[in-house]
Amino acid sequence: MKDVMTSVDIALIIPELTEKIVGKRIDNVYHILPETFIFRLRPGNLRLLIEVERRINLTQYDYPTPQKPSNICMALRKHLVGGVIENIQQYEFERIIELKVSTGRGPLLLVAEIFRRGNLILVGPDKKIILSLRYARMRDREVVRNVEYHPAPSSGLNPLKMDLQKLHNIREAGKKSILKTVASLISIGPTYSMEVLLRA
Repeated sequence: MKDVMTSVDIALIIPELTEKIVGKRIDNVYHILPETFIFRLRPGNLRLLIEVERRINLTQYDYPTPQKPSNICMALRKHLVGGVIENIQQYEFERIIELKVSTGRGPLLLVAEIFRRGNLILVGPDKKIILSLRYARMRDREVVRNVEYHPAPSSGLNPLKMDLQKLHNIREAGKKSILKTVASLISIGPTYSMEVLLRA
């Protein structure tokens, strides 16, 4: 298991998760570590693990669960248990995953931010934040209850939407260190950047 998922890792795992969890009902939610949540899904007794800042994946490991659920865990249960996962997608090419959940209160959006100082945010049908693992007022956005949700600012270029001019700009910027330039501007991490350059 990699230490932290990159945008490429997320793009690769989304089709697998789509096949396995779309249409499943959220049976329970567990807050097993400060930044780690398990969503038990049925039918199939699947466990979706979301570790804010690091990863999202299905797991077969039976993690011990706290005897007393945290406040955010109880709130997630209140809003999501019984809901059906309608869709899972990667926002743009960012390390942001959006799960659309159909509930009796309407469609909810569970947003998992898989990057440093990331977050787990539940958004209502009115696009306003219902709850969040962390609340903050930042220069570029607010993560506050009852405030409209906005994704974190882009961390780089989306390689799926690049044109020749953007590629030329990367080449010009990368004359000093093409590896660092590709890794930072396209936000695919050093491992995939090296592979791209080796195959170029």
